[in-house]
Amino acid sequence: GLVGSEMCIRDRLIALALSNYALELLISGSEPDDITLEKALASCSKAYSIYQLPIFLYDLAVVAEISGKRNMAMDFYDKFLNEHLRYKLNAVDRVILTNRDVNKAVDEAKSKLSKLGLLIC
Repeated sequence: GLVGSEMCIRDRLIALALSNYALELLISGSEPDDITLEKALASCSKAYSIYQLPIFLYDLAVVAEISGKRNMAMDFYDKFLNEHLRYKLNAVDRVILTNRDVNKAVDEAKSKLSKLGLLIC
């Protein structure tokens, strides 16, 4: 069986795959239906439950917003910003985030929250 860091890396790769699957569902070309949106939301949620990398909260927020779940989306944007500030990236995190623009995600989350008057800082 896997031990220690091997299991950790495996879990992180599984979470990344779930996140990528969710994002692929959303950009598959056509307007996503309710079932597709629920699959994407479940995949993002599972990714974050496996690996609490803040960007997965951002993904949850985006999927929730696309799904019309505005309050849920705003909660996830807020949680993403708070977790992002506290999270200390390690080498594996940096590899996982290679293809993600975290600074852009932070800016977008702040913009969404400020438009609603929900961003305090």
